[in-house]
Amino acid sequence: MNNNQPMTSSPRQPAAYLRSATATSADDLAIAQQRREVLSAVAALGWSEPTVYTATGTLGWNRLGSALAALASHVLDMLPVLGTIA
Repeated sequence: MNNNQPMTSSPRQPAAYLRSATATSADDLAIAQQRREVLSAVAALGWSEPTVYTATGTLGWNRLGSALAALASHVLDMLPVLGTIA
């Protein structure tokens, strides 16, 4: 895929990663605002609602159970499928 071209089709499994270093929970106002913006953008593109991964506090992508680690695992699991798309 040419990264300079806009995506013209809907992704198979949309995902969003929301993060706020100052938030203490997924219900924090900063996270809620990010969620609204992502869902609005996804709806405008006509995509299905994404799986949302939310992280609060200090980033720890390599921390077992972190939202970013879960998203990375999901993407890695999809690589064999993505490799078959021409």
